[in-house]
Order: sequence, then structure tokens, then C-alpha cells
Amino acid sequence: MIHFPPSGGTFLTILGGTSGHSSFINDIDSIIHPNAEGRLTSPPTNEDLVIATVGDDNTLIIWQWQEPDSGPIPITYPLSSPGVSVNFCKHFSRRLLVAEEEGTIRILDWLASDDARAASSGNGGSTLWLLNIYMGAGLSMGVDGLMASAEWCGDDVDGEGGRIVGITKGGEWAVWDLTRIEGGGRTIPVERGQVIHANNVTCIRSHPSESSLFAIGSKATYEAPAVHIVDLTLESIRPEISLLT
Repeated sequence: MIHFPPSGGTFLTILGGTSGHSSFINDIDSIIHPNAEGRLTSPPTNEDLVIATVGDDNTLIIWQWQEPDSGPIPITYPLSSPGVSVNFCKHFSRRLLVAEEEGTIRILDWLASDDARAASSGNGGSTLWLLNIYMGAGLSMGVDGLMASAEWCGDDVDGEGGRIVGITKGGEWAVWDLTRIEGGGRTIPVERGQVIHANNVTCIRSHPSESSLFAIGSKATYEAPAVHIVDLTLESIRPEISLLT
């Protein structure tokens, strides 16, 4: 972690040592949140920073300073496959989205009680996920069917976090609405589609204010990188491809 203090220069903090990830880290996100003393410093310091990482070691780690000058304390949560995306909900920060390569999107309340967190993060305990969403079988097969990326989308957020969009490496995407609680509606996609000519999708990003728009980054035909724009308001989805220079 690199810190740029107001006085100039840089400070480098190495997270983990022998207690961090044991393989490649695939995604990282962070938020500013009240520290262990229940307050925010002004300006914010390391004590106010919460970091989440996922990796090829089938692990989610949340890094948080528990007390001044103690350094970051890693809290680990086991996953069933490599983690590909991790994303704090910007409108409801205690909700954390974690996407796994085999097609599962999980929601965690990382601010659960200390006892619950201890039970879920070690000593053989099972993680207390709030919700498990499955991409399900679709048009993509084999490697193309693996989850590539997922994140929160839109600013219409309720107590559960709002909407989620996810995509496979083969370009099949889906949107879930967490406000739909009838008949397991949260786990059933409200929208689903396929991006044409999308190979080796790497990420998906929603528009910060227009929940109907999201961009998909991939390697298109002939291995050329491309960005695909999807507009959910259109009756028929027509991705627009813009080659990047």
C-alpha cells in the first residue's frame, strides 16, 4: 500500500507477510470507514481505511486497522473457487460483494459482530454469507462459462444494497435486483443477455448514475481489445464496440 502524505514523499506498507494471500490477487477494493474507536480522523489516515482482496487461493481477506499503530489485521474468509471480483457497496458500506470464478456471487456483512466474524473466518467455521447468487447454466460453455467480473450497479439502493451485474468470460451477462424478495426473487436475474463477439471478457463496470448502462471490457475478434456498451432501456440489446488504441 502506497501513502502520499501532505508533507511530501511516499510511504510503502506491505500487507500480509506470511498471513496474507498465498497466490495471485485478482481484485482489490477499499473504503474509508470509522476506525476501531468509532470515529474518522481528519484528514483520513490508515486507521480509517478498510481494504478487501480476493485471489487465486480461494480466499477473501478484509484488512482493517484494529487500533492505532497496530498495522492492518487480516480477517480471512474461505471461498469455494478463485475470487475474481470484490466490491464494497458505496451507498451501504457494510455490504461487500464477492464474485467467484465458478459462477457464484456472494454478499457479506463484513461489520457483523466480532463473534460472528471470528466464527466465519477461522477455526473451521462456515462463512455467514447474507446471500448467494448463482450465474447458472447459460449459453457459455467451458472456460467461457467462468465468471469474469461482477459489481454493484445503480444508485437506487435499499437496505440490502441495490442491484448487481455480473458477466462470464464468454460475454454472458445478468442483472439481479436485491429489492425483489418475493419467491427468492433476489437470486433470479431481472435482465440477461449475451455480448456478441466478446472473447476473454476481463471486467464489467456500471455507469455511476445511470443503472441501465454498463461497459464490458474484452478481447474482441482477432485479439483486439474492445469495450462493449450495453443499454438496458433498449428493446433489443445492441452492443456498440469501440476499439481501443
